[in-house]
Amino acid sequence: MTVSQGPAHTTIESKAVNAHKTKVDPALKVLNWTPSSRADAAINGGAKKDEDFKFMTHPGTSKKTDQVSIISEIQRITGNAEFLTPDAAIVVDAVRTGFMLGFEVFALYANTSGLEQLVSANAAGKLSDSHVPEFHAKKTTGSFVCLFSAASYIHWKLASYKAEKTSAIEVPIKGIPEVRLDLPNAAVNCVLYYYGWHLKQRDLAKNDLELLKLTLNFFEQLLEELDARMASLSYTEFFANAHYKLEGTDFVIDGFTPTNVVVGSAHEFRKVKFDEIVGNRDAKHHARRLAMRLACYDPIEKRNPWLVLGGFSPISLGYGKPGTGKSLQIAATATMIHEYCQRRGVAFEVAEVKIGGDGTVNFVFWPMPDNLISTFQGGSGERALNWMSRLHDPDKVIYAPVDDAENNLEDRTRQGVSSGVREVIGVFLRHTEGAGAINHGNWAIDIMTNLPEQIDPAVLSRVQTRFAINGAESDIDFVDQNFLWLSGLKKQVPDFVDIPPIPGQGFLETQGSLKSLSDIETGDPDIKNDQIRGIVESVQRDYGIESLQFFGKLYQAVLEVFPAFSSRDVRNIQSAVMARVMDFDCPEDWFDKHALFFAKKFDERVSMLRELMQANVKGLSLPEIQFREAVKYLDNLASIASVTFGRGVEEKLQQAKIRQEAHRRANDPELAKHIY
Repeated sequence: MTVSQGPAHTTIESKAVNAHKTKVDPALKVLNWTPSSRADAAINGGAKKDEDFKFMTHPGTSKKTDQVSIISEIQRITGNAEFLTPDAAIVVDAVRTGFMLGFEVFALYANTSGLEQLVSANAAGKLSDSHVPEFHAKKTTGSFVCLFSAASYIHWKLASYKAEKTSAIEVPIKGIPEVRLDLPNAAVNCVLYYYGWHLKQRDLAKNDLELLKLTLNFFEQLLEELDARMASLSYTEFFANAHYKLEGTDFVIDGFTPTNVVVGSAHEFRKVKFDEIVGNRDAKHHARRLAMRLACYDPIEKRNPWLVLGGFSPISLGYGKPGTGKSLQIAATATMIHEYCQRRGVAFEVAEVKIGGDGTVNFVFWPMPDNLISTFQGGSGERALNWMSRLHDPDKVIYAPVDDAENNLEDRTRQGVSSGVREVIGVFLRHTEGAGAINHGNWAIDIMTNLPEQIDPAVLSRVQTRFAINGAESDIDFVDQNFLWLSGLKKQVPDFVDIPPIPGQGFLETQGSLKSLSDIETGDPDIKNDQIRGIVESVQRDYGIESLQFFGKLYQAVLEVFPAFSSRDVRNIQSAVMARVMDFDCPEDWFDKHALFFAKKFDERVSMLRELMQANVKGLSLPEIQFREAVKYLDNLASIASVTFGRGVEEKLQQAKIRQEAHRRANDPELAKHIY
């Protein structure tokens, strides 16, 4: 076993992994296994699926031994009895390397946890009775670590391979009815047997791509099953705090943290400038701030100075009536992020490239796909996981918009919502604020919708920034919209189009990005919802906004009227306040002159931004900012709830009208004779 210490991870050398091939290669060729009695009943159809066809640790054995040959079954599936096809070779190599790596990581665990000494003592007959429980517990955890490492590598290796072709393929996994965790050899042979058993089922995989998808699904399910058993382990700290990197690859193991998986290629996008969009000043300002902040991400440190200071909001909501430019806003935001990244030396590439010594990193445009909802049970969750997995890649700057979000993130309490939508939302929630959700400040999601009231409340609670997309609103906006159209037409037929100037007014002068939200927010906040206005006025009669009691009473009063309001909403308001406190531009020359900002040490960059923040807050009142952001957030929350209530009332009224008309027609002799 040979390892060398790297800057962040302990590098596992390839020769150390290859030393375990004698344990794996024979099992791939021919493997004999005696299933447990319950597992035997399950795989042969003699058990109740909901009760018995589940993940079991060591439920005893039956007397029936079975044999599988993974290599032979793969050759049968691909139709080549002599050689492995290129796709099959990728699969076999992933499985082979994965389990060799699993054995090596087990060896590392055995060394650091003291299991090696316990094994030696047991072999010499010197293991004391007091150490027997520890001995067995560490063997179980070590076997678990072996399988976890193997499955993580296999899933990482195959998830991005031909993802565009395999994403729509449905290959169900019939289950993993048992797994052995008493010894790593037994654990590996058990898993390989049930993988081979699935390969033998002729109705599952019939070609190369289905083989690839079956393998990916099988080891993804194994990871899910292992995750369900993690809480029962002990002596996990020796692996939980470990950081490994496989030599010659980008594959890393950070304890039990889900391995970064990149699925699919980046998407091309239409290049759009914001001066081509009329109105939407709030949305343009959001895009400008988002672009600057994402472009400040450090791919070497895996941190963003804006996130350290609390000025980065990764999930935002853009809403407005149809036809006001939400899709155009997405394209323009991606264009602006791309431009800022290019200026600071961050390259946009569809193909994957390694991080360079100068800190360059890919920008990835990664919209939620339209075909996320699958008719196959579990398929929607799998596709959502593939999409969300891209966000776990800390080597890239990622913009992940969700257009027409009400289609995939619809309120789960609404009548007729499909199970696929529920799966997607479950994945979204776990990966944005669950226990395994990680954001280094390198990704952002813009949720765009015409119907914010139809978005699931739990999804809305993840939103930290909200901006309206209302399109043209003033006479100047409509003039500029007409000017853009005439300008395009004039390029085609110059003599046909005349654009007379407007005295004292230039075209498109007001369509650029704002420097600060203060440019459009003057005076007292405009509260549109009557209930929120009443609550605010009532609390203001007793408390001033500079008092902490004001916000305590305000939030309590809102909770009494809107029971869905929670501490997460308060945290979102606080995030919005921080965004206002840090509502300032980076100097433009930082992006053009590398030495001014990006070449400096990370802590120096944080200090430079902190100085700008301190200068920005001069003249601002924190209570006033908190009041404005709280009222704006609560007004939006109440408006969504009001629209939902109103739509429900309209539906009930329509049903009542239908019943009334049906009753009238049934009692009209002339109409009744046409009915019966």
